Amino acid sequence: GELHHPRTPAMKSAFTQAEMSRCARLQSLPEHKLWIALDCKGYGHRPKLSDGNESAHHRFTPLSLCAPSHVAIACLSCSVQHLRPGLDMGLPPITPKSTLRLSTTPSSAQEVEQRCRAHSQDAMRLAASFRGNAKHGSPVRSHLRSHLMRTVHGATVNSYGRISVRLSDALQQGAPVTNSTSMTTDLLHSQFGLVPRGDSYFSYRFSEVLAFGIVPVVIADDWALPFDEIIDWDKASLRVRERELQHLPAMLEALPLDKVCEMRQYAFEVYRRCDGSGPRTLDAQRVAHSF
Repeated sequence: GELHHPRTPAMKSAFTQAEMSRCARLQSLPEHKLWIALDCKGYGHRPKLSDGNESAHHRFTPLSLCAPSHVAIACLSCSVQHLRPGLDMGLPPITPKSTLRLSTTPSSAQEVEQRCRAHSQDAMRLAASFRGNAKHGSPVRSHLRSHLMRTVHGATVNSYGRISVRLSDALQQGAPVTNSTSMTTDLLHSQFGLVPRGDSYFSYRFSEVLAFGIVPVVIADDWALPFDEIIDWDKASLRVRERELQHLPAMLEALPLDKVCEMRQYAFEVYRRCDGSGPRTLDAQRVAHSF
């Protein structure tokens, strides 16, 4: 569960002990084996609480900064700077069960290819889409989503249609309320799916977009993508810095259809092998042999 800010000396002491315990456990692991530890804390840039202090839940040190060399860290929400090259790795977000149950996600790379090629004939086609809550979560998350709507919503990408950003509780009056069915419809008719960071560096939307076989546009500065030393994410995704969203329409326009279809298929294969069908365990060796 999420820890609250340690306001009393006793709470501060308990927090410090918990922090030390996490690292001590790793350092006590026998050195004759190589260990992999999963770090699923929600690291990321955080606003301060109303009393000027940071939330304790987000003040934990990433395990990669205290792990010994015989312990590799698979981190869900670490920055690139947190990870030790050649040892640690990013961890893929789980796919929400509601997405796994959908019949509208593709079942093969061939189906992804067909959807991509037929996109130009789709009366509901979108270049890229995102639906989410504007005000839920931290101010960092809310600001980025509102900035996304103001900057790229409604922009037209001549080759692929317009960019759609829909927020519930949005600043603009009359914005439609988000629901999972509408999000599914948008993803089904999109070539790209926008993935702005959440309260942490990572976002569950990343896995949802991959499950639909469309190209994720990651808007999360410095987030270490899953298995990024063995998966060439440049073949499956785009990255846009949070302060450079105005360049997104031109970036999408510059990609020819053949390239987009290749990226969509590769994105789907990454998802299928890492998180989709088959065993739901994380096997870095299996992933490495796949790519």
